[in-house]
Amino acid sequence: KPATPETFVVFARHYIEFAYGRPTLYELMFSRTLPPSDPPPSSVRGIDRRTHPGRVLRALVSQFRRAGSVQAKDDARLFHGALHGLVSLGLAGRAGAQVQSREQALAAATRLVAVLL
Repeated sequence: KPATPETFVVFARHYIEFAYGRPTLYELMFSRTLPPSDPPPSSVRGIDRRTHPGRVLRALVSQFRRAGSVQAKDDARLFHGALHGLVSLGLAGRAGAQVQSREQALAAATRLVAVLL
C-alpha cells in the first residue's frame, strides 16, 4: 500500500505529541550528544525503543520509498530536519507567533507535508 500525504501528517502528529508531551526527553534524544561512556540519564531509562532517533529515520525512509521517492533517504532527512527544526524552535519559544503550541506546530507540519509532497 503506497504512503500518502496523510501518512506523513500522522507521523508529524506523533512526533509533535511526543516532543510537546515530553520536552526534556525530546531534547535529550534529539538535541544533545551524550558521550558513549556516560550512563544514560534517569529520564531516558526505559524509553520506548520505537522513539529512538535512528529508528525514526529508518521508518521515514521506508515511508518515502512507499510514496515512490527515488531519493527516499535524502527526502526522509529533509522532512525530519524540517520537522525537528519546527519543533525545536517552537519548544524553545524561538519560532515566532506561528508555532507557540502543539496545535500550531501540527498546522505548520501539515503545511510542510503539502509543500514537500
